[in-house]
Amino acid sequence: MKQCIFSPRARRGFIETLDYFGEIDPDDALDFVTRLQLMCDHLAEMPGMRSFPVEKYIIFYRLAKDDIEIV
Repeated sequence: MKQCIFSPRARRGFIETLDYFGEIDPDDALDFVTRLQLMCDHLAEMPGMRSFPVEKYIIFYRLAKDDIEIV
């Protein structure tokens, strides 16, 4: 099965978003991380798409050799 690989820019954006949610509501932050990870796992199974919405965010990705890279 393919895996999601986060680019440095995507990782920074993810951490910034998590920090923002964590300051407001730590439980929501954990929920968001869980939903995001599940969606990334789902995207790895459907590599034909190039973007996918998660709530008010959009995950953009590109195909890598054996995985997908979240950009």
